[in-house]
Amino acid sequence: MAVKLDVSNNAGTTVTKFSIVNMDKQLKFFTEGFGTGMQDWSWDASSVSSDPNFAVASTKSLKEFYSKGGWQGTSFHSDDVITTSNYTTLSFYVKGGTEDNTVDIFADAVISGSGKTVKVAVPANVWTYVTIPVVGNFDGITCQRFDFQIEGNGDADQTLYFDNVLLVH
Repeated sequence: MAVKLDVSNNAGTTVTKFSIVNMDKQLKFFTEGFGTGMQDWSWDASSVSSDPNFAVASTKSLKEFYSKGGWQGTSFHSDDVITTSNYTTLSFYVKGGTEDNTVDIFADAVISGSGKTVKVAVPANVWTYVTIPVVGNFDGITCQRFDFQIEGNGDADQTLYFDNVLLVH
């Protein structure tokens, strides 16, 4: 469960724009490594980066190298079946490459042809926090994979970094 805070003082009460998430209660695709029962099924050059300059939380992130002109993808595979209706949000941080990119996120359904794709804009050279509500995007899907596929990234190789990739209750 993600919660927001009410901050009160003499000027009044404001609700935070950010949410607080208990990391131990979420389905972790990647935090300081792949979550329990998660595997890297990517079809790009994937590696765990231990450079704290490329991590949002703690010291590690998932480094993804996408060759120019390719439609390569990062794939998180779960040993267990994921029922998306048990969650409210897919959330993650992504640091963009040298160009703005679009990443297609696909919940690869167990029943062929019933998955869904959401497009996410990834600005160049900055960390972006992404939250995608399950309802209206991935609701009603039973799957074992979530794929993050870069759209044909133009004339330059791109390296993106992902951190704290979670399905939140």
